[in-house]
Amino acid sequence: MWSKIISFFMSIIMAFLGFFGLGNGKTDKPSDGGVKIAFEQNIQYANGSRNVFDFAFPESAKGDTGLVLAIHGGAWVAGSKENETDVIKACAEKGYAAAAINYTYISETVHCDTLLNEITLALKAIKSHAAQKGINISRVILRGESAGAHLAMLYAYTKAAEAKSIAGIDIKAVFDYCGPTSLDKVDMVGNLLLTNFGTVGIATVLSNLCGVTVNVDNCSDKDVKAALAAVSPACFTSTAVPTVICHGVADVLVPYLNAVMLDSALTADGVKHTLISFPTSGHLLENDADKMEQANKLFDEYCKEYLN
Repeated sequence: MWSKIISFFMSIIMAFLGFFGLGNGKTDKPSDGGVKIAFEQNIQYANGSRNVFDFAFPESAKGDTGLVLAIHGGAWVAGSKENETDVIKACAEKGYAAAAINYTYISETVHCDTLLNEITLALKAIKSHAAQKGINISRVILRGESAGAHLAMLYAYTKAAEAKSIAGIDIKAVFDYCGPTSLDKVDMVGNLLLTNFGTVGIATVLSNLCGVTVNVDNCSDKDVKAALAAVSPACFTSTAVPTVICHGVADVLVPYLNAVMLDSALTADGVKHTLISFPTSGHLLENDADKMEQANKLFDEYCKEYLN
């Protein structure tokens, strides 16, 4: 069952690449006439085998330069920074530094807190690596797809002070492409997921993510809900940064209600944000080209506002 879950999410990842190239629309692919960029791979940021990042930047970049950090999806158990290569190259063409990281997959002994700590280590290493090239990074926009979006949001909402004190980088905004936001709500898990993967499968993913045993019999228990709330971005919107939410209304992998719940929480806390609903798309945002164009345009606007 576990191997089937991993295989399914790997197929999702490959579909992202096939449909979008970037995971957020073809319009961000590097185009002829863009600035000349450098691209470096597999730079170590910590001791783990997956603690590496890729780095793209304009060859002419010097001094203050904003950073885009891309975090891959894959249900926290699959996927790779290579899924984000076109994204970070496109950002570099637009004049920004950009990085994509690998992180340790969750397991019985590796939970969400480890992955969040690795993002801090990665930001610190990226800043140091850029400084060797005369590039000063002090501002970042995080973006991710699916599980990567979950990590991007949770980190931005809960670790901003840590990013500033340890890495010396201000988190300015986050872009969420179909990320889980409210794992503490039973509806967010999705009955369809339980049916498709089986109770043991999805329960194992959630248990490993939050560090406590989760199953269909105890998911409403107070302690279990508290553990799931601790890894749910929508529970931390009082300390959120500006956020753009992109989600397919027909998404059955990460139900659209995740986007609705986050939108509601951000509104209640007065946080600048935009919900872009893809009315005929599922988890791949495979339809609604006009909405993808809107998302890409807004990403460019956020980069100009927060990274320049």
